[in-house]
Amino acid sequence: MKPLAISMAALICTAGPACAAGVADDVAVAQSVENAFVSVAQAAGPAVVSIATSTERTVGVYHSDPYTDQIMQYMFGRPQMRLRQKGLGSGMIINKKGFILTNTHVVDNADEILVILPDGRTYRCEVVGADTRSDIAVIRITDMKKDDAELPVVTLGDSDAVKPGQWAIGVGNPFGISEEGSPEPTVTVGAISAVRSFKPRNLRAMQSMPADKDFSELIQTDAAINPGNSGGPLCNIKGEVIGINTFIVSGGAQQNAGVSFAVPINKAKRIIDDLIAGREITYGWLGVMMQPVTPDIAAYFKLPSEDGVVVAGVVPDGPAAQAGVKAGDVITKVNDTPITDPSKLLATVSALPVDKEAGVTVVRDGTDHVITVKVAKRPDTGGRYLKPKIDHWRGLHVADLPADDERYKDKKGVLAAKVDNGSPAYDAGIQPGEIILEAGQKPVASAREFYDAVKDAKGGMLVRTERGFFVVKPEEEKEAEKE
Repeated sequence: MKPLAISMAALICTAGPACAAGVADDVAVAQSVENAFVSVAQAAGPAVVSIATSTERTVGVYHSDPYTDQIMQYMFGRPQMRLRQKGLGSGMIINKKGFILTNTHVVDNADEILVILPDGRTYRCEVVGADTRSDIAVIRITDMKKDDAELPVVTLGDSDAVKPGQWAIGVGNPFGISEEGSPEPTVTVGAISAVRSFKPRNLRAMQSMPADKDFSELIQTDAAINPGNSGGPLCNIKGEVIGINTFIVSGGAQQNAGVSFAVPINKAKRIIDDLIAGREITYGWLGVMMQPVTPDIAAYFKLPSEDGVVVAGVVPDGPAAQAGVKAGDVITKVNDTPITDPSKLLATVSALPVDKEAGVTVVRDGTDHVITVKVAKRPDTGGRYLKPKIDHWRGLHVADLPADDERYKDKKGVLAAKVDNGSPAYDAGIQPGEIILEAGQKPVASAREFYDAVKDAKGGMLVRTERGFFVVKPEEEKEAEKE
């Protein structure tokens, strides 16, 4: 045999076992990754719920013939029809008391909210609080019984530690699939594509994202996130929630195009307690018009880099104007946080406590200046606490007095909009439709004042209406009396 043939034969003989061993190692690695994905599904999946909403809408009825339509409208006015609009989404249980984290756009204006757990349990929910600007909402299960099985909960991770290239696992209810078959959520796998701000230029390319949203930071992923996934968790490889799946860029189609966005979970952590407590969600505000630093601007102002934000203008009498910030200043730092671009400035200032002072570092005439600015509350109304239309306490649902109803003109108090049959409020004698004047011997002028007055009540609470005084006992005392 020729030497070359002998060498090749020897190589084949020796490479065979090594090659087989290499394949085995690769399979072991693949199985390890696969097991990690399964573990994520098992850890987060049981606490991911499907959300079904129903909203009643009144619409005008039109006839196919315009001439007939005009005659009918002239004779009888525009006929109205009530329709129920249904919506689907996802959410995640964040504590064993039945509080669920989701997107505001999933539950906004819903008359009825149902959640379906992966184990098949179905519950009714109500909105506790919602922030329209960040699109974060908390809803609460209202009909859970004491002997029900304990609720599973998700583990919230740290979105500040997220980096492009890491695994991203989406869990949710795409297209309402769980409504049609098994209630178990679906799992999709991808990578963290980027952590960035998003300024929509083409709203038609997105699903479920109104123009009033203000996302200063978002997690971008290529994990398949489709309509119905909104409000569900985006998890890391450890099964921790790092984001709330919020919207997709679909290029006009009705499915994912490989570009999805999630609100970082740390942003939700900052406001969850306020939403649950019914407190207003506030955002810090400086009152400056922002402009990115371009290469030309950096050269003109002799800046060392393109990091920073040019103050294009200041709001008259706004916090920045009052402190001495001027158009043409370049903001490079807020307190100890470096400012790289307008999105970073927006995110940093939004998180600042209102009515507290912040040190704003600006470059002016080539020199750094630290200007102390008293942070104000952002004045617009698009992104703060969205009060539920009707809340409830011990079976008593109250609402603000309708401003456009003559019956309540010059009246003070809140409306008993609904009293649940068999509830403590029902047993106390409170009737739907009457006006509540006091709660705990404190005058109440709004629904929020009422709930603030009663939220910490432990025993019987004195409620005064126009008919007199009523003691509303807690559910526990009512059950004890039955026994």
